[in-house]
This record gives sequence, C-alpha cells and structure tokens, in this order.
Amino acid sequence: KHLEEDDLIFYPFDKRSVPWSFFNEVLDYPDLDVLCTSLYEPPKDSKDAYWYNAARDVFRTGCFYLLRIGKKTNREIWDFFSQPLTQIRDALYTLPTREMGALKHIDKADSNQAASIISILQERITFFRYLTETDGAFSFRKFIRDKSKRQNLFLMNIRQYDAIFRSLMTFVIDIMTREVLSLTDSFSRRITFVVDEFGSLAKMPCIFDFLT
Repeated sequence: KHLEEDDLIFYPFDKRSVPWSFFNEVLDYPDLDVLCTSLYEPPKDSKDAYWYNAARDVFRTGCFYLLRIGKKTNREIWDFFSQPLTQIRDALYTLPTREMGALKHIDKADSNQAASIISILQERITFFRYLTETDGAFSFRKFIRDKSKRQNLFLMNIRQYDAIFRSLMTFVIDIMTREVLSLTDSFSRRITFVVDEFGSLAKMPCIFDFLT
C-alpha cells in the first residue's frame, strides 16, 4: 500500500528484503560491545540480569573470535554458536588473555550455569537461522548517515512469525536510534521514525534518550 519506487524493505521472509550481514554494523572495536548489549537487554520482568549479561559476554567474545579468523557471514555466526558448548569454549581459549573474560561463565561446560547461559544466548539469535543466505552490503548505520539519497525503509514483522524476529527488529531499531543520537546537530536533516505496534518490540532502554 505504501511502497514507492526506490523504497527499501527489511524482512527475512520477503524476497525483496535488502541483503544484510550482522558484521556490517561493526565499524570499530567498541561497536561489538554496543551491539551485543542491544541484543541481550534483560526483559522487563527479569529478576536477575546476570544470565543475560553473561550471554552477552559470551556472544560478544565469540563474535570477536569470528572477526579474528575472518569469518563474517551470518551463516558462520549461526554455525559457530550452534556448536556443542565444549567446542565454543575451546575456540575462545585461543584468544589473547585480555579477551577471555567471558570464559568464566562457561568454563565448566557440563554445569547448569553454562547450559542456561548458552540457552539464553541462542534464544536471542534464533533469527540468524533465517539469515544464512541473505548476506549483503546493506548497513543500517550507514543508511542513517547517508545524506546522498533519502529513502523509506520498511521493517516488517508479520504476526505469524513475530516471535522469531522480535529481537532482530528491536535490535535494528535500537542501532538506528543510537546512530541518530550520535549525529552532529543539523537544521536541514530530516529523519522520521514511524513505529506501529511499538509494544510488540522487546525492551529497548535507549528509546527514552531518543524521545528526549
């Protein structure tokens, strides 16, 4: 109903969707920490944030490992974190000592603690299963910063599958709002966010800074 020529769509189950890779949003080393924090924000009813913080640390360290060995596709992310926990742990042991902090969470691979952390880690990135064939050059951060061509970008999440992509769509909106907040002041720039069914997204604390 609303799509115009040159508009963009992002939705893994739509053949018109822009091809995107997670690591396109990693422009510098600290970006990994920001992106992973966005993915592993504890739900509002969580009584213990430790499990989500630990899952974030392990996911972030795993992503660092993948970057270090030159594996940057969505499939390689999904395959790495789908391995048995012992293989993930052994891979992280090859990193420099300064990057091994997350290992304290999963060092005992047969413990209930490690199993719970990996379960939360995998639950938040289930959407990668449906992104394994959609790698491409599109970046949401670069889209926000691109002054040369202003387009509409539609983020879709059909009700039937919204549980699968809720964390992905929350993540995408989160990184774009953070990017807007980091832009320099401008009287000529016009960026508009129209969010329908806002309550269907996961918890996103940065929205308060964004509204301000």
